[in-house]
Amino acid sequence: MEQERCGQCGMPVWMCHDETGGVQFSIQEDECVAKREIDRRNDADSKKGKSAHGISLRPEPYYVDGATWLETRDTYYKTLVERASEAQEGIAA
Repeated sequence: MEQERCGQCGMPVWMCHDETGGVQFSIQEDECVAKREIDRRNDADSKKGKSAHGISLRPEPYYVDGATWLETRDTYYKTLVERASEAQEGIAA
């Protein structure tokens, strides 16, 4: 499966390497909150002169409001569908 992923963008190669003009792309901003927290920690450690040799940071998700993983997944995909629908309406207008 990894052979079908583009090494540059991570999308399926059959999609992002299509040169027929049948596939177009718009660029959307996406933020990974876990990566943001890792970057903040690395920046803070760097400023303090801490060495990160031998240390690997990894995100560990947790909830503060009692939500479940399934609820989060469903909400995420519902939001994607809503955004796609809004984008299509904007294109059609």
